[in-house]
Amino acid sequence: MTTVPMPSTTPLRQASVSARHPTGAAPSREDSAQMLLQRGDHLYKMGDPTKGVYAIRAGAIKSYTISESGDQQILGFHLTGDIIGFDGFADGKSQSCAQALDTSCVALVTFDQLFSTSGIQSQDLRQDVFRHISRGLNRDNELVLLLAKKTAEQRLAWFLIQLSDYLRNRGLCGTEFSLPMSRTDIANYLGLAMETVCREFAKLKDRNILQFERRSVIITNTEYLRGLVDGELCSSLPPRKGVLH
Repeated sequence: MTTVPMPSTTPLRQASVSARHPTGAAPSREDSAQMLLQRGDHLYKMGDPTKGVYAIRAGAIKSYTISESGDQQILGFHLTGDIIGFDGFADGKSQSCAQALDTSCVALVTFDQLFSTSGIQSQDLRQDVFRHISRGLNRDNELVLLLAKKTAEQRLAWFLIQLSDYLRNRGLCGTEFSLPMSRTDIANYLGLAMETVCREFAKLKDRNILQFERRSVIITNTEYLRGLVDGELCSSLPPRKGVLH
């Protein structure tokens, strides 16, 4: 079962490690550059002063906002290798909250590191940040279209494919993994009721598209999920368990 891994060394990780731990020592909660978060801990909340961006070295974090009525709206799920905290650039204050879904290690990349005009490392840092901004914008655009045009089944398929591709692109198993987020969080993110998400999971399991138990998921038919996302009509749906055609 794939769990969230430590990322390979990247410019962002190198910069954050060298800032406080040139020998690679384990980070602690007292370290201002690197922080260890337990499940439920907040990295930052709405209105907090922005110090820079955060590279997730291990674990999983969700970002969300709180409406005037007190409702939570999840903006995204961020895993190992992701960078978060961009929304505070505009006025120096965080516009969202970031909360650990599991034990997580994050590294602060300060504005001084990010916008330094000297050194190859600073250039690499900026390139990493711009790539993450671009990916985030593309994902947000896909999500807007998804919420406006797609069915509940297509939304869940998109979510699973996004996570599968994330793992596969990092050289990990993209078909067998553990979900760090709850069904309630998935439903909130996809604009669905929690009961609907549970029902769609059950339908995909019934058709042998995936297997799951609690948060453990095994995708057995990735191409079918991709076909759902792309809106392709299958000439024959996978048979239900125990049904002969």
